[in-house]
Amino acid sequence: MAPEHTAQILPAIRAFNLEEFLFNPSKSPYKFVEIEDEETGESIQTLSDDYLKWKKKYQLLMCWIPSTLSKSSLGQVTQCIMAHELWSCIISLFSQQSMARTMYQRHQLQTVKKGALSINEFMVKMKGIADSLTASYQVITEQDLVSCILGGVV
Repeated sequence: MAPEHTAQILPAIRAFNLEEFLFNPSKSPYKFVEIEDEETGESIQTLSDDYLKWKKKYQLLMCWIPSTLSKSSLGQVTQCIMAHELWSCIISLFSQQSMARTMYQRHQLQTVKKGALSINEFMVKMKGIADSLTASYQVITEQDLVSCILGGVV
């Protein structure tokens, strides 16, 4: 997943203690438990409270994550049934998009020319590209940025 998208989604997932469904997919609690009927003493099956809590959290996650996606991204994950499958598919999808965007931004940083922009507008544009790359965990040194800026001014 693109680092910036992950940074937006993971805090909410952690806040609701839902990461176990994505990172450590475990089996659900037993759906039914046996209890003894107080009147007859017979053993009867009833839905487990643990299962109902688990199912509620799981369904919240399976509904919420797709709702954060664009229509084009959503179309890529419709076949996912399990939460950990959904997460893996999203990570793969956004990693591909992120790599392409990073390559484009690096190219842009190296090739943008000042042209008709004022020096201030040009500097803001270059700093914005560099900041975007940094947000994607790409190392842009001050020396690299200065070199690209000087190359764009000529």
